[in-house]
Amino acid sequence: MHLLLLCAALALLLSSLYSVPGMIISLALVGLWALTFGLSLIRKLKAKAAYRTSLLHLQVRLVKAIARHTSLFLKTMGLVILFTILQLFLFISAGAHIGISLFWLLIINFDIGFLVVWAAIQYKKIRQVTDKMAEGDLDAYIDPASVPVFSKLARNVNSTQNAIQIAVQNATRSERMKTELITNVSHDIKTPLTSIISYVDLLKNTQIEDPKALEYIGILEKKSKRLAQLMADLVEASKVTSGNIAVNLEPLNISELIKQAGGEFESRLEERNIQLLCRLPDHPVTVLADGRHMWRVLDNLFGNAVKYALDGTRVYVDLLDTPGDAIISIKNISREALNIQPDELTERFVRGDSSRYTEGSGLGLSIAKSLMELQHGVLNIQIDGDLFKVILFLKKVDPPTTLTA
Repeated sequence: MHLLLLCAALALLLSSLYSVPGMIISLALVGLWALTFGLSLIRKLKAKAAYRTSLLHLQVRLVKAIARHTSLFLKTMGLVILFTILQLFLFISAGAHIGISLFWLLIINFDIGFLVVWAAIQYKKIRQVTDKMAEGDLDAYIDPASVPVFSKLARNVNSTQNAIQIAVQNATRSERMKTELITNVSHDIKTPLTSIISYVDLLKNTQIEDPKALEYIGILEKKSKRLAQLMADLVEASKVTSGNIAVNLEPLNISELIKQAGGEFESRLEERNIQLLCRLPDHPVTVLADGRHMWRVLDNLFGNAVKYALDGTRVYVDLLDTPGDAIISIKNISREALNIQPDELTERFVRGDSSRYTEGSGLGLSIAKSLMELQHGVLNIQIDGDLFKVILFLKKVDPPTTLTA
């Protein structure tokens, strides 16, 4: 813009040296250019970008790029110089046959243009295939014979695609084997564990008066039930991760479900002097979800607060009714320091409690996140110091005649 104003002013000034109005207009254009250039320069200086946006910086970058690709630069310049010499030779040797020289020059330029268009078409083919690969289509393939100019690039892209396919297949097979192993081991442990729990119940009903023996029986009961819960969580986590679980999406009154979950856990929170504060809209909020899976998500999140919230604090549960989504947030102050990234907490067997002295299995948040994804929802975790916050996003739908809670 600045350059155009300056050129227009100079052109008008040269063409109207003896015209007073023309000179006035020219001087006005020069003044306008000086004003815009000065304002632009001040803005760049304030932003500390005067050098980065200057022509000198562009030239320095160009020289550095040429220095990094000296061989390619020399080859390209050699072709340009050769073509220029050929054109000069045709003009110089034309003499009286200028028409023939122009004809050959046109033929050469037409061939060069044809080659450029041909190469551009081949480049477009490669770009279309790479765009499909970026979107997740791993079956996209480039035929090297159809892009002879970029045949080596096409073979490299195909090799990369094959490597990605192999990696995905290996990861899928590994995940399937892991799921099968967890399921098989869980079933193998379930039978003897059931026997242990049964014998513990029998021991509790016997006439044992020794305090130590009763204490040991209590420990056996607690640990066996914890192991049984861990086995159940393992099986559920494997099913949810593999997608081998039924999902029945239907309109659900999420406000009522949150109230029920809060009532279920309120007494357990009060035992640790933790106050539960639920802030819900006055009207029902209907989402598209599976009631059974959504209850498990809330059960895991409220249970997480019971296990890890700091005694004597509050747990806040908020439901925000937006035009497209229902947003649920559950936040509390952690008892332990959260020296962990939020994304890591949703991995299996990962816990914020590094000492691992609480009864958690490290599967609750992972199961909750997978169940939310199966319901086309989102679970996000935010950590700010000791503040732990879980945010759930669910799609809203119109309420039916009878709401499912």
